[in-house]
Amino acid sequence: MDINTRVQPFISHRILFLVRGLLLSIFGFSVFILSIANPEFRIMSTTGWLPVIAFVLILSGILESVDSYAARESPIFLIYTNLAIVDLVTGIIILFELHNNPQRLILLATSFLFIKGSFRIFAALHTRPPNFKGLILTGVFSLLLGVIHWRGIPANGVVTFMSTCLALELTIRGIVLVSFSLWLRKLSKCQLSR
Repeated sequence: MDINTRVQPFISHRILFLVRGLLLSIFGFSVFILSIANPEFRIMSTTGWLPVIAFVLILSGILESVDSYAARESPIFLIYTNLAIVDLVTGIIILFELHNNPQRLILLATSFLFIKGSFRIFAALHTRPPNFKGLILTGVFSLLLGVIHWRGIPANGVVTFMSTCLALELTIRGIVLVSFSLWLRKLSKCQLSR
């Protein structure tokens, strides 16, 4: 199976990938800056930006479900379905467990970063888009965030550190979606010129 048949279902959705990527990048970077500048921000009776990130993860999971539906006839259908479920479940657990003990969320956030980073590396090696080296680099960056997260977080800064790491992950994911959209556009133009 060549690359065109693997990504064919996504070509018609390339504008949605671009818009979603731009929104994720802008939002992720904004929350990254805000969680550093104002870590004591209170929302939903919780200190920190994690509730906001939880809502974005839930929304992202819903949108990834649309990607999964678009790829329902493709061999990568199960991958996208699993990624949508990971975002939805992570967002829901963060949202409901944040009030109890944020320390318990460390393993969840670490696993999330590992899964997303591993997927990006796998997708880059599997599809070999023109920017696959950048995709691998962003996957490795997410894995490194996961390792840093796993190695230990000061007890008094757990919510801020999780917010920062997850906001960086959202920013990276947005950049990857924008580059994927631009690559799909280029691929679409090549197909039209044939």
